[in-house]
Amino acid sequence: MVKQLQIDTIALLSATRIEDVTLGPDFQGETIGQLMIHMLRYGLQFEEPQPDERATYEVLYREMVRYYLALHSIVQAVEYDQGQLDALAERDQKLFDLQYEDTLTRAGDMLGVPSPDSLEARALRWLDIAEKAAEIYNKLFGGKKAEPPYD
Repeated sequence: MVKQLQIDTIALLSATRIEDVTLGPDFQGETIGQLMIHMLRYGLQFEEPQPDERATYEVLYREMVRYYLALHSIVQAVEYDQGQLDALAERDQKLFDLQYEDTLTRAGDMLGVPSPDSLEARALRWLDIAEKAAEIYNKLFGGKKAEPPYD
């Protein structure tokens, strides 16, 4: 970048005509998006068009507006999709919680462990269920002792 700046500075100082002066590399793109990126990268702006350039400027302006509106639509679609994903994640969490509660209730009912009301009691219920399941396993398989899945 510094090298290009040096070259541009020497060209500017040695120029005898305006046509000899260029700032930054010439635009090589093919789309409005590429043109806008090029202009932003090199700090370029449109100037007042000459009479014979007005039609080109109008076409460029319409295409830039169309490009902006398309980008804006994409941003809105992404935001909408993110909202949908957030809602699905929340729904999945609720379903997981319901499934957890159902599993806890069924396991406790099968093993005769009373249903708790508080969150702490629910955690302890899991331990009771694990202990009951270990007892049943030990009764079924005799000498091979099963340990509950906790320390």
